[in-house]
Amino acid sequence: VEHVVADLVAPAGHDVLAVPGSIRSPGSRGPNRLIRQGAFAVTDVADLAASLRGAGLDVYDPFDPGTPTTANDPLLAALIADPMRPDDAARATSADIVHTIRHLAALEEAGLIERHADGRYGPPADACRYTRRTVQSP
Repeated sequence: VEHVVADLVAPAGHDVLAVPGSIRSPGSRGPNRLIRQGAFAVTDVADLAASLRGAGLDVYDPFDPGTPTTANDPLLAALIADPMRPDDAARATSADIVHTIRHLAALEEAGLIERHADGRYGPPADACRYTRRTVQSP
């Protein structure tokens, strides 16, 4: 299947990306074959980001020190793990409610979270979109 897709997109001027795998794994035969045929090998997040930027997409960079991540933002980590209402989020992060609401607003404005219909905040429905999101912590 992989080679059929690659045969269709490459002539149209699209890059073909593949994640290399173990030579012992049957599941890696397709991606490894694509790489031998000229597909770009994606070996880490930086490779993927570079390829997506090359395609004209503005990619969210988790390594940008100014960008909140689950590693450096306890509220974001809590909401990604378990969507919750503002009062629950304040309790989960041991923060006051005013700070939490401001922080929620900043994360929502940056597109990192969204308010769901039931009032909980969590990952956006289209969390896989490729946009650069920056936010200043309140």
